Amino acid sequence: MTKKLYIIGGGIAGLSAAIYALDKKYDVELFEAAPYFGGRCRSFFDKHLGCGIDNGNHLILGANKNAIALIKKIGAKDELHITKNPKIKFTDVKSQEIFYIKGKNLTIPNTSQFNAVKALFSLISSTKDETVKQSVGKNPLYKKLLEPLCITILNTPANEASSKIFAKVLLKILFGGRNSMTSYLPKNSWNESLISPMIQYIENKGGKLHRNTSLSKIISTDGLIESLLFKGGQKRIIEFSDKIILALPPYAINNFLPDIKIPKQHQPIVNVHFLYGSKKENIYEAILNGTAEWLFFKNGMISTTTSAASDLTSQSDEKIATRIWNDIQKALNISDKIPKYRVIKEKRATFSCSPEIAFNRPVNKTNFYNLFLAGDYTNTFLPATIESAIVSAKKSTQYLE
Repeated sequence: MTKKLYIIGGGIAGLSAAIYALDKKYDVELFEAAPYFGGRCRSFFDKHLGCGIDNGNHLILGANKNAIALIKKIGAKDELHITKNPKIKFTDVKSQEIFYIKGKNLTIPNTSQFNAVKALFSLISSTKDETVKQSVGKNPLYKKLLEPLCITILNTPANEASSKIFAKVLLKILFGGRNSMTSYLPKNSWNESLISPMIQYIENKGGKLHRNTSLSKIISTDGLIESLLFKGGQKRIIEFSDKIILALPPYAINNFLPDIKIPKQHQPIVNVHFLYGSKKENIYEAILNGTAEWLFFKNGMISTTTSAASDLTSQSDEKIATRIWNDIQKALNISDKIPKYRVIKEKRATFSCSPEIAFNRPVNKTNFYNLFLAGDYTNTFLPATIESAIVSAKKSTQYLE
């Protein structure tokens, strides 16, 4: 008998689940409501800039072992720019102070290695209820390094973010092995470097992918999903041996499963892409005390990311771009006028990684025998990242055995 799996949602979690299920010899059919795959990790051609851009600036590190393994599985490693043991530049645009972080050394100007050790110990020994600020807020490293890293890694302000989750990620990066700090960035775009190779792998293995196909209703009886109804009239009858994985954004889950407790609070991310050539290519650096937090250089573009950007989402694109370009001028010591730009606001980019939410996320198994969840918002004990989405997909497909 053919083992059938229906996946709803074509983001990183849905595509990853399809790959893992195909390796288990399942007949996979995936449905995506949008005209593109990739979710928040999508790329598109921007008419205003006249070039392709990524929706967001993502970074994969060697510590993200599940992401690296999947990249190797689908043969996409050559599509990525790999920098081993990167030295990360930090520029304080307020004081104009510049320092570098390399490897496990967290020492920065006016601090000591003792401060770094003490901070790590405080994070490791923190309770599930503590925030990052409560754990290390009095440490000299807090303002200059730990707070901005927390906001970047968890997309949550440090006074709200889970200290335990932050500690777990930071320890993996610092002590996760020889290549844990190796960085992986797309040579061109995330679509070319990750999403397209995932799609190609799925199709080469016989998986079926549907764009522009939105789920409208799930019909169930006695703990079993019986059928899936899609807008436009498509319908799939679910046989007893069939399985379904919902890989939808968390805010869409309750449309179909009202009893599932999902994260209700979300945090925005604002990315700005500037059409500006630079001698720097495929690297990234950090900004402190500015509006922008990270700069990414590639393909004649400077792209910036601002996490937990709730103060920006109500501002005009012009005001946001002007503020961020001012940061770039200071960080790069340039006086050029603001070039063409594109501002992208993701108002519900990720769940808010507070202690209350981080440790009360839904599991992959539901009350329905044949229905499972996949997504970075599930109980991966990681923040909402590419790695978390892939881990969740792997966990959801383990129930297919």
